[in-house]
Amino acid sequence: MSILKRNRQRQLFFLLPYFIISAMVCAVTSSIIGKPVEPCRGRLLSLEKPDHYSLAEISNLLADIDYDLAIQYPVDLYKIVYETIDTKGNCTRASGLVIFPIHNKENVPLLSYQHGTILKKESAPSQVGKDILALEIASMGYALCVPDYLGFGISDGMHPYVHASSLASASLDMICAARELAKQKSVALKNALFLLGYSEGGYATMALHREIETNYPNEFNLVASAPMAGPYDLSGLMRETLLSGQPHPSPGYVPYVVLAYNDIYSFNQELSDVFKEPYATRLPGLYDGKLSIGEINPELPESPREMFHESYVEVVLSDNDHPFVKKLQENDVYDWRPHAPMFLLHSKDDDQVTYLNTIKAYNRFLMNGATHIQIDTSREGSHGNASRVLFHRALKWFQRF
Repeated sequence: MSILKRNRQRQLFFLLPYFIISAMVCAVTSSIIGKPVEPCRGRLLSLEKPDHYSLAEISNLLADIDYDLAIQYPVDLYKIVYETIDTKGNCTRASGLVIFPIHNKENVPLLSYQHGTILKKESAPSQVGKDILALEIASMGYALCVPDYLGFGISDGMHPYVHASSLASASLDMICAARELAKQKSVALKNALFLLGYSEGGYATMALHREIETNYPNEFNLVASAPMAGPYDLSGLMRETLLSGQPHPSPGYVPYVVLAYNDIYSFNQELSDVFKEPYATRLPGLYDGKLSIGEINPELPESPREMFHESYVEVVLSDNDHPFVKKLQENDVYDWRPHAPMFLLHSKDDDQVTYLNTIKAYNRFLMNGATHIQIDTSREGSHGNASRVLFHRALKWFQRF
């Protein structure tokens, strides 16, 4: 599409009444360095002066970490703000990181890296900035984008935790903004997109892969994705596991889902009808974005079930038509058919997100006719300890393409 034609389209769109424009969904050009032609989705709004990391600085950051991937390039890191939509489809702003390898004479592929569960506002990628894994990936030769997600970075409100559509839209629009930035900075991108994520990031990667192939199959050349250790079956395995009454190493996940869904779907349910005291009163203050999951967990019982009224747990476990359960079902991400190659990774020793999520997704994909799916559920340690091993395994698999 020519620049002149794109500009004519943009002018026509702006002549439409605002309420029509607000209802539009993202449309991107087929050019790899193209950008959205419609407001509200993926437009780059601002960026900070880049941070530069030399190859020596990146090597020093990795000095105490086992890694066997070839870092080759210094990088420039940009903190950006871009347009996206919120959980109601309204225009909003979001932020994230874009990292470009420099001194690379070849065109580079784009990789979207979806981060795992965080609660603390200052833990967002754009706030932390110096993410060692992100720097490592970019130094390998990928143009990297890392969305903060809604509720983090410059985005206000509570993060819509494990909410498939908003995780996908925030990540997709970040890709669009990264393309626009690449064009501004004369970074030549290959027509190749990779997706990668762990834990909630694995779930977000799955949702993003589905969103691209369902709604934007011609706008992105999705080469491959690697969802890792994600809670893909929220309404089944995760509901049963987390409410089983057994101890869990991270009980803070459960109120996070309840509070987030209450905010997203406006259940207007009193917390005192769901949670026992003192949790009904205490929980909102714990999830105000100032504490990490590690700081919240000691404030909660080891068994998540103990926080709830038993009558509530019983109906949620037995009634698939319960409003909360119906929304969990809407956000399951395992029952579809991927077309681009996918590598599912999950440690069989995972103590936080059962690896059966990955087994279930793999089997359902095959049943639905997928033909380019691989799986690795070897024993690599706990949820936290397995992450780096699996990240490197996924990146090595990407190199085949």
